[in-house]
Amino acid sequence: MSTIAITYIGHRPVYKDGACGSGVTFEKGQTLHIPAQFALKMLKHQSVYVRADDVASESAVVVEVTDTTEDDKRAKEFNQQQDMRDTFAQMDKDALATFAKTHWRIDLDKRMKVENLRTQVCQHFDQFGVA
Repeated sequence: MSTIAITYIGHRPVYKDGACGSGVTFEKGQTLHIPAQFALKMLKHQSVYVRADDVASESAVVVEVTDTTEDDKRAKEFNQQQDMRDTFAQMDKDALATFAKTHWRIDLDKRMKVENLRTQVCQHFDQFGVA
């Protein structure tokens, strides 16, 4: 993995990168070797980061950055599922019945209480997802 020596020149005494996704913590003036995929993003913010000169890059510390892409993907999926459950909580009997018929081809007994229908739809959603 190639790295680029980056120096933090921002105004804060200590700064943790969140915008570029590396999660690396810099002290003002500190130079670190950052993986290229993050360093290139950082260098777009010229008021915060600069490419280190050769002298500073020799004494720079190499930083291990973990790839959080998979974690971000799981978090996004979890949020989407929770949003769907929140939507179910707002639906009335007719909307729940229409949703179940459209997505799972099942007929709900609309004589049941709306809470029971919501529970039934949530169970189908947890088991089968949205087809």
